[in-house]
Amino acid sequence: MELSIPTPGELKINSRKVGDYRGAKSVYDFGSGLPMVDASLLKDVMDCLPGAKAVTENNATTKMLYFTSDSGDALLLPVRKKTA
Repeated sequence: MELSIPTPGELKINSRKVGDYRGAKSVYDFGSGLPMVDASLLKDVMDCLPGAKAVTENNATTKMLYFTSDSGDALLLPVRKKTA
């Protein structure tokens, strides 16, 4: 399943902090049934691979994201979503 990669502006607006104040990380959630990733690592991938396409498995919150572009390929592992 191909994911829609956010623009840097969308990434900044839609990312949120998780964890306690000392160990808080900024994360970006692709949505229900999709992975949540570290926002700074996603930005690094976006900077290194402009125009990349991201794919993952359907309904797989714990599966890695695979990025591919003319500049190269990258893998990004998700962070665990808390279950209520």
